[in-house]
Amino acid sequence: MKNLTKMITFVLLTISGTANSAIITINDETQIKPLSLNQSFLDFYDYDSMCHRWSSNTGFEINDGIVMLFAEHNNDLALITLVDKPGEGDGGRAKMSINHMHEHGNILFMDDANDRLLANGINWRWNAGKNDGMIYELFNMENFDIDISFSKLSGLDNGITFLSFDQSLTANNSPTAMNMQQSFSAQSQVPEPTSIALFGLALVGLSLRKKVI
Repeated sequence: MKNLTKMITFVLLTISGTANSAIITINDETQIKPLSLNQSFLDFYDYDSMCHRWSSNTGFEINDGIVMLFAEHNNDLALITLVDKPGEGDGGRAKMSINHMHEHGNILFMDDANDRLLANGINWRWNAGKNDGMIYELFNMENFDIDISFSKLSGLDNGITFLSFDQSLTANNSPTAMNMQQSFSAQSQVPEPTSIALFGLALVGLSLRKKVI
């Protein structure tokens, strides 16, 4: 009975822990894992450092390409967009749109004050040797559904890449890179507590059955 009590307690702890974990997917099918940060979103973006002035310096930028990733810090979630790679590109422009952008989140940082903010998006223009991008922080990291699209692309022949961080980053372990179309969606949902509870009770029932046998 003591072992059964321990198992029930473990199951309940599992239920309460899992119920708060959001699952992020792209196009309702591909699971994405965010980059876990031990610094703020702004510190990670590292804008205007001595390495590359007036640009982001995350280390994930791609020459003539757009890179997107989710990052998590202190129970907050942000969608980070990096447009081109500083020091290498020839400049360009792009338009990014997010449906109901100001209802789902807030632009925490836009790295060029001259970029034109739209009702549901942003117009980017950047010069040779520079790049562009932004940090978009979600209001509710556990429940959002946003449609993202790009248009008017110039100087971005390497397309759009979405990164998923399956494991801790090391020198020999890079994130999973996925090629995206110019239009896609991103969702985050919390597993239904009822389903998790039923699964937990099923485990307890299975244990009881084994004891009876």
